[in-house]
Amino acid sequence: MNIVEYIPMGHERAISREELIRRTGINDRKIREAIRSAKMSGCIIVNDKAGYFRYRDENDLPYLRSYYAKERARAFSCLENLMPMKAFLEENGDTEQITLEEIGLG
Repeated sequence: MNIVEYIPMGHERAISREELIRRTGINDRKIREAIRSAKMSGCIIVNDKAGYFRYRDENDLPYLRSYYAKERARAFSCLENLMPMKAFLEENGDTEQITLEEIGLG
């Protein structure tokens, strides 16, 4: 099953995750995994209050920018939350660092 086939082009045709579950017959976790995989393969999928949609043209650009900003802020917040743990580990002699390659991003 290719999740991209179920996600429409353009903000005005956005689909909710609940509707994706209903149409595909797969559970929420698998839907999220499939969407992540599609994104990692280069598909530009935006998620906002209207639901999921694939970027189509300049009319979708404000939604893409907003989604990018939201996800970027969330990523930085996650990293900030890890800073005290990193400092604690380093203070206690644990200098092992996780590389981007280890988590599939390098």
